[in-house]
Amino acid sequence: MGDATHVWEKNDLLKHQNIWKPETDVGKKGVEAHIQKRKAGKV
Repeated sequence: MGDATHVWEKNDLLKHQNIWKPETDVGKKGVEAHIQKRKAGKV
């Protein structure tokens, strides 16, 4: 499952970008909420 000793750097994680293409209104709202959390540094 991976190297358990790996240390994740928060800055590296926040720079990572996913491209989501939601198909429903609920999905679109969820993606937007997640993007806002990332901008605030909460995810």
